[in-house]
Formats: sequence, C-alpha cells, structure tokens
Amino acid sequence: MLGSFYLFLLSCVFMMIMVISICLQNKHILSILLSLEGIMLSLYIMLILFLCLNNYLLLVFLSLVACEASIGLSLMVKFVRSHGNDYVYMMNLNKF
Repeated sequence: MLGSFYLFLLSCVFMMIMVISICLQNKHILSILLSLEGIMLSLYIMLILFLCLNNYLLLVFLSLVACEASIGLSLMVKFVRSHGNDYVYMMNLNKF
C-alpha cells in the first residue's frame, strides 16, 4: 500500500511538471502535444492505482488517448504543410 502511495505522489508530481511545461514552453505545437501526452500518462497511472478492478475502463481510456494523439499529430502535420512551421503564435483560426 505504501508503494502505491509513492507511485500516486510521483504521478502527481509528473502531472504538475507537465502543466508547468505547457505554461512555460508554449512556443511549438509539438512540445504542447508532448506535454499533453505526459498528462494523459500520469492520469492513466492514477486510474491504474484506483480502478484496478475495472480493466475495460482502462482500455477505453487508452483508446481515447491514442485517438487524441493521432488527431493532434494530424492537425500539426496539416498546420506545418500549410504554414511551414509549428509555432503557436502563427495559429489563426480564421485561416482554416
């Protein structure tokens, strides 16, 4: 039980580090996407710790995370092909 507490604490620290990295390093779209994936990984670890009896919910969460990652990468590729770079400040929703 003590090991699961330390794993939960490590997951919370990892999530806070990823949130701070989104706030501080928001120049490129890829760095934001990687930080979001880190947040999803820490949430998955928390779900494993607290919902270990319901494995189907974990599979649904993993499939949603995979879909989110693929949609994010495809949007980034579209953005890079149309604008030539992946800077966040170049994003303008009126151009899409």
